[in-house]
Amino acid sequence: MKIILLPARMLDCEMYENQVEEFSKNHEVVVADLTLDNSIKLMSDRIIKSYLKDGEKALFIGTSMGGYVALDIVKRYPNKVRGLVLVSTNARCDSLEQKLLRLKEIKSILLDFDNIAFKMAKKIVSLNSKDEGLIEKVKKTSLKLGKMVFARQQYAIMRRENSIPYLQDILCPTLIVGGEFDQITRYDILEEMQRLIFSSKIVTIKDAGHISPSENYMEFNQVLNDFINSKLCD
Repeated sequence: MKIILLPARMLDCEMYENQVEEFSKNHEVVVADLTLDNSIKLMSDRIIKSYLKDGEKALFIGTSMGGYVALDIVKRYPNKVRGLVLVSTNARCDSLEQKLLRLKEIKSILLDFDNIAFKMAKKIVSLNSKDEGLIEKVKKTSLKLGKMVFARQQYAIMRRENSIPYLQDILCPTLIVGGEFDQITRYDILEEMQRLIFSSKIVTIKDAGHISPSENYMEFNQVLNDFINSKLCD
């Protein structure tokens, strides 16, 4: 089975390094590059063209912004989706207040991108993370990707469509994952998706915040392995 991993904002393949190591033993695993486009739809189109052959399907695993992309793919390319794992993501679009905040952050990167990168890392990583160096690692990845990627991804996120109206059309096996100490995605947001997506399930990863695949990868991998074995194995 092909597994396509979709990173969170300002993160890359390193975010999923433990999933790649574990699941490449039995599956074809790809971490998509979400740094090149300034819209969710363009990200989705690039993934379909770059990583899937004609007639091929994949399990899409998207965290935060990666979840926005996964939801767009299942809406526009449902025949390409074998299953979905939506991690700490939100089916609703940004409010006006959230859009204005993103625009403010885009303007701020010209002055102090280092500080913005640190604040982002501190917010998405739980204080209960088992990896004491993860905040610094996340910050370094953000600085490596740079200001232009930050601006592109912010524009993409703030202009994304509301996915709520078509969640009821999702019929593929779907797992919704949250972090026990997520400071960004509230549990009621995940519950809303679970109510609307047919036969979906919510799982909470202990000792994790917004990026549970990195923070508590052992539990995340077990949850993912259980989902694959119970829902996606022929």
